[in-house]
Amino acid sequence: MATNNSIDAAAADVLSRFKDQEDVERVLLPRLPETLFVEFFLPLFKGDIKDPLLAEEFRTKWFTIARHPQGEVNIIDERGNILFTTPSYSYTKMFDPTKADTSGSFKDLISIANQMGSSNPIRAKQYLENNLVKKFDAMRIKGHVLTKEEERWIEIFRRYPSKNDDNTSSGNSVGGTGKPSTLTDDDLEDVDD
Repeated sequence: MATNNSIDAAAADVLSRFKDQEDVERVLLPRLPETLFVEFFLPLFKGDIKDPLLAEEFRTKWFTIARHPQGEVNIIDERGNILFTTPSYSYTKMFDPTKADTSGSFKDLISIANQMGSSNPIRAKQYLENNLVKKFDAMRIKGHVLTKEEERWIEIFRRYPSKNDDNTSSGNSVGGTGKPSTLTDDDLEDVDD
């Protein structure tokens, strides 16, 4: 019978083979063949599906494949090699209140306000209100956090230019992004095995 130390050592050995946590997570993501992605889901992400019921059907299927709206998906070639990983459909990492920026984390703001509050409650309240307003204003400014996700989508869109795109780059297009045909659950049955 293996001891906890030997199990821990074996787990540490496996995990050390990956460069970092992101590599581990990427390997464990759901997989979808490139052909299915291009034919059925790329038009959804590009906004080419104008029928709201059809768009909702594909969105629901995407959430099933990705496991949840914030899930990412590995797009694979016919040999099972990962070509790229899609960003999540619903991006919720716009801010992390536990992390500090130039004005400190939310936790820091509250700690400082509490310290001030013992000697001067009015000043503590003003400090907290002013700094919370600054922090919320900074969260509304687009750019610094979403840039990575937007760049990932832009690279995917460049890889598969559609006829309507002004971009004429020669991506590795598998198929057009015209009106998608019907996608059934049977098409997705063996995708994540």
